Amino acid sequence: MTPALTEKLVETARAARDAGHGKRGAIYDAACAELGMSRATLLRRLKEVSVTDKRKKRADAGRSALTRDEAALISATLREATRKNGKRLYSIADAVETLRANGFITAGRTDETTSEFFRGLRVV
Repeated sequence: MTPALTEKLVETARAARDAGHGKRGAIYDAACAELGMSRATLLRRLKEVSVTDKRKKRADAGRSALTRDEAALISATLREATRKNGKRLYSIADAVETLRANGFITAGRTDETTSEFFRGLRVV
């Protein structure tokens, strides 16, 4: 791509980003006519020159935890509940539910502000 083409593509991308709903098509059509390329090629080139934000990271990323002993117990239960032909008798959710019901694992968290116990495995 030439610097002039890159500059025009960046200008088109900025105009399309700032355009209201339903007005991008006209901007793309004008750019296609000016640059002499199809809409698919234009959009592909715009993708190459545009800077996009990364996906937002989860708020609880890196803070979810399961103790190693609980994870080992869940793993052992799943392995024991697998037949020789590879079919599983337990899903992970069923294994966790059974182990939790029998008191072998907690697999949950306590909200420190309300002292409420949640059965999810997030935010320890």
